[in-house]
Amino acid sequence: MEALRQRLGHKKSKNINWIVDDLCNSQKLHLLDQVDLWHDRAVLHFFLKPGEQDAYFKLLKHLVKENGYVIIAAFNYNGALKCSGLPVHRYKQEMLEDKLGQEFLIKRSFNYTYTNPTGDTREYIYTLFQRDAD
Repeated sequence: MEALRQRLGHKKSKNINWIVDDLCNSQKLHLLDQVDLWHDRAVLHFFLKPGEQDAYFKLLKHLVKENGYVIIAAFNYNGALKCSGLPVHRYKQEMLEDKLGQEFLIKRSFNYTYTNPTGDTREYIYTLFQRDAD
């Protein structure tokens, strides 16, 4: 984070609220005001234990406003078993819908193949949900 702060420079980085926290055992994030957008590009799939996943989704549900959006990009159910040597939990749309529950409506979902600089490919699922206002 310090490298990013320096790259942005003082003028830009002073407007950012820099937070270091644990998504599965939040000490700070759960205290934030609700947000309009939750964007996860390749974090969720590293939570392997059901308790970790439940804590992640509990925090997400706590923080996303009514009518707010959730973008999740995770390893596709038919994708790789590991990322950077670490095991991953793989998802399909229905699994994410189950985790989010009926209050989050799927707006769009698609599979995407990412090609690493090494030429290896990784299969992802991208999903967009909106929290119901009811």
